[in-house]
Amino acid sequence: MATVNIRRVGGVIVFDPSPVALGSNDFVMWANLDPEAPHQPTPDKTQPALWMDFPLPPFVDGEPAATSPALSITGAAGTSKTYYDGCDPDGPAGTISF
Repeated sequence: MATVNIRRVGGVIVFDPSPVALGSNDFVMWANLDPEAPHQPTPDKTQPALWMDFPLPPFVDGEPAATSPALSITGAAGTSKTYYDGCDPDGPAGTISF
């Protein structure tokens, strides 16, 4: 299982790591380490709730980061999937590679 950290670096949102490498039938989860905004990873910019029902709330210093459930993401070896932030569909994208 892999964890992708959502961070704000120099005012810009980044998914760390991106790409994240998964096996052909593996799990991934996201942790929101951004103290300024909620985030909701989704494979479709127009449908933010495809992977999780609600956005991950902003990070609060001194408390654990909000994390998504572990999601089973599948793909054939050598392929990749792009995902977006449902709270900011025009923001940066992340990549899952298999």
